[in-house]
Amino acid sequence: MMARPITSCIFCGAANVTKEHVFSRWTHQYLGPREKGKALSLQGIRNFNRKETREAKLPGQLRDWQVKAVCGGDTTTCNNGWMRSLEERARPLLEQLITGVPKKPDQDGKFQLSAKEQELIAAWAALKAIVGQYGEGDWPTTHHTQRKRLRAREIPPENGWGIWIGHFERKAWRPGWVSTAISILPEKSKRFHAKKPYFNSHSTTQVIGNLFIQVIHTPMPGFIERWRFPLPHKGTLIRIWPPANYSVRWPLGSLDDTDADAIASAFFKWMDAIASRAAPNEWPDDDSWHPPSFRRSKI
Repeated sequence: MMARPITSCIFCGAANVTKEHVFSRWTHQYLGPREKGKALSLQGIRNFNRKETREAKLPGQLRDWQVKAVCGGDTTTCNNGWMRSLEERARPLLEQLITGVPKKPDQDGKFQLSAKEQELIAAWAALKAIVGQYGEGDWPTTHHTQRKRLRAREIPPENGWGIWIGHFERKAWRPGWVSTAISILPEKSKRFHAKKPYFNSHSTTQVIGNLFIQVIHTPMPGFIERWRFPLPHKGTLIRIWPPANYSVRWPLGSLDDTDADAIASAFFKWMDAIASRAAPNEWPDDDSWHPPSFRRSKI
């Protein structure tokens, strides 16, 4: 499914749309050595009783992935204005999480991650998840009011958004970006039986160095508050949005390859299981809501 061409900024509506790196240039040094050839994206879609899988190649490496969706130019634009400001404020903190080396460690080699710092990381992660989806060939799952709110307040949307982070010790698990777009609709919705997928929920996994980020947003009431990730090896994943308003020690533990794969796949597998069941009462909140279609890609 091809996305409609982006002719105006997804955040402010300006016409001077330019390309934006999903992974900022300063993060490239933490993405490992450059590989030969183009990055391979494994994509799969399920719509009612139909399943499809295919392989697609990016124009280059994942680190070079750019999306033309935001306005650029002088400092009054989104790309070179508030987005750059957010990036610059988050970078010193992110570098500590990405490298796993705190600037001012305590005796145990850890440091405190304050509530305000968690909020800053969450805003940065939400921004990357929103921009990245526009480069995946799908219709956007975020409403324009959510994007405008992120631009105005530089914090993620409050309703239906959850953001988690963890310290990741990678061995053989390769993905740097895992994306799942899902349609969750009331049974009476006209779009429920539409032939073309309509996505309104999304899960994004981002991995940079030792930093593992998971972002989920969905319109289902109460979903984020009750959602828990099963961690096979009991690694530690910290939810930083919605804000808990208290500091945490970092890191409390480490995620391994098995944990990472379980987290990145959890939302997809849960929805797949729900969609496969005939009994509507398997749905946790409202019997009238169902996940009729979803799309997943792994880069």
